[in-house]
Amino acid sequence: MIELKMFSTRKDLSKLTGLSEDDLWDHFNLDDWDVGFCSDVPLTKMESDEDCGDFEEPVKDAVWLVMRMNSYCIGYEHVEYNGKHYYLVYHS
Repeated sequence: MIELKMFSTRKDLSKLTGLSEDDLWDHFNLDDWDVGFCSDVPLTKMESDEDCGDFEEPVKDAVWLVMRMNSYCIGYEHVEYNGKHYYLVYHS
């Protein structure tokens, strides 16, 4: 089981990271995001293929969530910060 913390505002993300709302911009793309998830463990792992190159593949317990994040408008971005994994989901 993977424990997730969901966030939907810069203020929430600031509390999770310990960064000021202004400093968040140095680590995260905050343009056009709708929701995010924080985890102690990665929800994805890097894979490589001759035809496709490098890509992120969901870990077993996160397949459903990662597939939904990936199919939402333009998808998600994974940022590792201070030992935590943040997944921001974007609408445009």
